This record gives sequence, C-alpha cells and structure tokens, in this order.
Amino acid sequence: MNELIRFVRGYCRAEVVSADTAKFMTTCARGGMRIWKIHRDDEITVKFCCYVSDEEKIKNICAASGA
Repeated sequence: MNELIRFVRGYCRAEVVSADTAKFMTTCARGGMRIWKIHRDDEITVKFCCYVSDEEKIKNICAASGA
C-alpha cells in the first residue's frame, strides 16, 4: 500500500555528497520531510527517496549546509 501512495504522490531518488550526511538527514527529518530507502554509498555519499513535493526544501537544505 505504501508503494502505491508513493507512486501516486510522486517521488524521486536523490543523492547527496557532504562531509556531514548525518546532519543533512537529521535536518530533513526535523523539517518534516519523509525520506526512505536510505543507502550510504561511502563516508560522504548517501542516496534516498523523497516526495517530489519536498524536493525544493531538500535543495534549500543542501544549499544551506554546503552539500
């Protein structure tokens, strides 16, 4: 059921490269953005899925954190 809801709402896959990916993910969660299928590729790279409606918020967090 969750997959159907995510499909209908629209979601995207994102990749963030940052020295502090944990801080980035915490900021997203505290901001109310739902993220799932989180996968850490290496020390500075994390991939995840998020709703398209949160994409702009995530871009703003990236810009503010230097990610």
